[in-house]
Order: sequence, then structure tokens, then C-alpha cells
Amino acid sequence: MFHKISSKHFIFRSDAFQKDAVAFNLMTTILADTSRYPDTKCFSDEKNCILVNTDNQHPIIIWTSDDFNDFEALYQFIEAEFKDNQPLSFIAKKTLFDFYKTKYGNRLENIETMGVYQYNVPIPIQYIGYADNIKPEEIQTIAEMMYQFYHESHADNHKSLEDCIPEAKKFMTEPNYKVWRQPNGKLVALARYHLSEEINRIGLVYTRPDERGKSYAKMLVHTLTQQILNEQKIPVLYTDFDYEPSNKCYTAIGYRLTNQIVSFSIKK
Repeated sequence: MFHKISSKHFIFRSDAFQKDAVAFNLMTTILADTSRYPDTKCFSDEKNCILVNTDNQHPIIIWTSDDFNDFEALYQFIEAEFKDNQPLSFIAKKTLFDFYKTKYGNRLENIETMGVYQYNVPIPIQYIGYADNIKPEEIQTIAEMMYQFYHESHADNHKSLEDCIPEAKKFMTEPNYKVWRQPNGKLVALARYHLSEEINRIGLVYTRPDERGKSYAKMLVHTLTQQILNEQKIPVLYTDFDYEPSNKCYTAIGYRLTNQIVSFSIKK
């Protein structure tokens, strides 16, 4: 039923997948960056389902078309093919999650619903402070903020502080990595977006705990959004669907909800 495919497979150009392309931009981003994710596995039934996994420590991203209903056969394939993954973690549509919740409810854990937001209309805002790159002496500070982001959001719990330093250095030179500073120059927030040919996904949005509630993340995301639009790309972002403050922040600058996907694990 399922076999390996490449990122060039025609299923990625199908109407069914293109309908969900924004929600599953993470999947296509991974497949486009083989140097960063050399061990990536990609499987499909060539019609209604695609599975992508970078390694046994990360979730299996599963796209299913609206017509897909063979959830049990899919799970049996996953159990056999990804038997080394600990635990079996997924990012998938809510329809797939609902089926597994009914079937394996007592084994589900780490459930998080993510809202997928796409930029819709330009809404100007007033800035307090400015977007900036960092100075070499701030690399350790940025690495610490990134470490806190990964662990607070449970996005990458296995990352160590040392692991964050190479990416922190990108805030000095990469145009898609920015920090927000107060008018006095104090560094209060950070964010970045993934570079791609069409859809650029904003992420790693983090504000220092003692500076939250002051709209700094809103200002920084607005700045990056305008930067993406100037590059004639599509800005999107994923958020915690159940966390109302951040969702209000994004809709206030012109984003709209387009989809919901669920991150969850099934204990073996």
C-alpha cells in the first residue's frame, strides 16, 4: 500500500495536496532541505496519503486527503516501519487524530492542536522599538532564549543549550532571523522564518518572560510578514490553537485561520 517516494513525486502537485499545502508546509520544507535532514523517510500510497519523518526522535508528519479513510491500515504500516521511534509521535489533520482518539484513546498523550494561519489583509500597527540583528556578545543570550522556547513549547525537548548556539549565530547575518529591541536597545524578543520558493513559515517566536504582554512579538512578526510580502512570498505561521492571546495577536496584524492540525503521541 505504501512505498518510498521523492519530493518530486506528482502527488505533491495534486489538487488534493495543494488544497492543504499551507498547513503542511513543514513537510515540504523538510523534503526540500536534504542536507539538513539526510535521514528523512517519505512514504505514500500515491493518492491520498503522505508520511514524512526526519529521525526516530521527531514526529511523523502525515498528510491525508479529505477522501482518505483507511486509518487502521495506515497505523499498522507506521507501527511496522517506524518501530524504533520512541514514542510514536504524529503531526496530522484533526480527522486522523479523532479516529485514533476513538481507537486508542487510553494510549494518547502530549496532545496539542495547532492553528495554521495565513496572511490575509494588511493591518498597520504602531511600533515601539525596532527589528535588528544581534551583536557577537549576544549569541549566548539568544541561545538561551532559543533553548527556553524549545522547552517551553515542547517543540524540540531534546535540544541542549549547546545545540542552540549554531542557530543563534544566524541572528547576526541571516535576513530571515531577527530580534526585537526596545527603543533603548534592550533585546526582548526573537523570531525567524523558513526560506522557501513560495510559502515562508514564521516560527521561533519568543519573548522574554519578564517582557510579555507588551506586543513585542506582534511587532516583530508584523515586520517579518512585511519582509516576506516584499519578497513576493506567502507568509504563514503555526500557533497553539488553544492559546488565545497569541492567536489574537496574529489576527490583529492580518492573519486568518486556514486549518487545524494536531500534534500527539500514541504509547506502544
